Amino acid sequence: MHPYKSKVTELLDQLGLSLPMPGRPEIIDFTQAESCYVHHTRVPAATVGYGLVSPTFARGRFPEFTYLAMMDKRSAMDEYEACAVADMCGADVTPPFWGNPGPFTQQLHAVINKYELWGLFKHNEHGQPGTPFEIRPIGSGEEVHSEVLKKWRADFKKLSDVRKMMTVAILGLYNASACERHWLVRVPRSWHAVDGLQVLRDNDALSDWGKLFATYPGW
Repeated sequence: MHPYKSKVTELLDQLGLSLPMPGRPEIIDFTQAESCYVHHTRVPAATVGYGLVSPTFARGRFPEFTYLAMMDKRSAMDEYEACAVADMCGADVTPPFWGNPGPFTQQLHAVINKYELWGLFKHNEHGQPGTPFEIRPIGSGEEVHSEVLKKWRADFKKLSDVRKMMTVAILGLYNASACERHWLVRVPRSWHAVDGLQVLRDNDALSDWGKLFATYPGW
């Protein structure tokens, strides 16, 4: 057993959660879940765990936590917190992630291919192969109200909900604030984190998202 497993178990226990099998979190102590202190870097793990068991409880526990904010939190999380998210989503990951762009880049390609997102992303001819920078969102470097970004937003609005969640996940991991200020201008973007998770689960996309989220290597 990888040593991170015991750390993940300890983390989940502190949140009143358990994981009897990958992708199937359980709330084993509602009193603990309702009242425990949740450090800001553990809010994504807590939201995933609670949200997959009881969306109503998770929204009540973290009423203002948006899907995009969850992406923004990833850069502050340690590897055990990221592994907890992945395990609860049923994603198979093994650290280290920081400074290790290979697994993330591989998953990034897999997600863009599987969810047919190449109309919103492109290969960057100046990016270093084998790193996340070999892929860029279309519209990078364009003015906010350029025709290129207007088309990008129009194309985004036509996507199914699950493809929107994957697109926002990628953009948010690259740069959440730029995602809001550049690509998603005048586009709905205030989905609660639980709503995003439900879309992913309903479309059998949770493990794909969990692996992308967890393997984020830092920039």
